[in-house]
Amino acid sequence: VATQFLDPPAKTFRKLSTDLHWAAIEGDTAEVKRLIAAGANVNATETMNGGERPLLAAGADPVAKEPANGSSALHEAILLDHARGWNAVFLLRQFGADPNVTDTTGATPMHFAALRWDEESWGWALLDPSADPHRRVANVNAKDRDGQTPLHWFVTKSSGAKDARVLRWLLSNGAEINAVDNHGSTPLDWANAYGFVEVANALRGYGGVTRQAPPAP
Repeated sequence: VATQFLDPPAKTFRKLSTDLHWAAIEGDTAEVKRLIAAGANVNATETMNGGERPLLAAGADPVAKEPANGSSALHEAILLDHARGWNAVFLLRQFGADPNVTDTTGATPMHFAALRWDEESWGWALLDPSADPHRRVANVNAKDRDGQTPLHWFVTKSSGAKDARVLRWLLSNGAEINAVDNHGSTPLDWANAYGFVEVANALRGYGGVTRQAPPAP
């Protein structure tokens, strides 16, 4: 039976969308489904700062992003731990969440996935066309406002050990190894700047080159 989508008044619509962000943050898939059925915009983005506390309370990585600003429910779900986030991501995709929606920095869910990879599962969720009613998939080379791709983010923004599987997976799914950002810098330029020797060696092994040294980190 097809879900009937309602057309609520604008005020109610905004409230539902706000609640949808919270449901995604909490990994509450039942509530996500209920809100979408009630007319919540699955691609609505936040327009107010101040999302840091609920994100941290929900177990999100505190270094993964700045306080919520223009992020969608799909962005938020990817920041969660695997147990809660996985189901929420797939449910949002099933109901038509745009895998290429951007926040105010121009970052897409794929940028966030490059930070929060769990055995490549987030990337699969975004690149699987069968997960989306419109068969849309994420652009693995999408650029944020600084011209950085998810591969740049993996090199510069992810915390802790940088899993070589993530690098291999991004490249095997079309990531441009020598994409340049607004500084003219490639992922290898940034790996060198940060002193990530193992990452830099891996990038070179896949054909990575240097173009322009970025500003000091």
